[in-house]
Amino acid sequence: MAQIQLQSSAATAARILARGENLPATFTDQLPNGAVLETTFTPESVTVQVSLDKASPLSKIPMNINLNARSVANLESNQGVFINQE
Repeated sequence: MAQIQLQSSAATAARILARGENLPATFTDQLPNGAVLETTFTPESVTVQVSLDKASPLSKIPMNINLNARSVANLESNQGVFINQE
């Protein structure tokens, strides 16, 4: 379930940023606890990666699972304007 949530969040963030908009302040509140969102811009596109280290759901197998989701969107307005997301 967490992997689906990460992929959906990455795709949504990429679409928002590709339109030249800022992510809403509440966007990261919707991510699972501990998730990290990274954005990379090129002159033509934006890449959003969301990652999360999660404990195994099986108590008899104590290990961390690294989940990653990545989405790329072409910038809708190629004006050379970059949005800095932190």
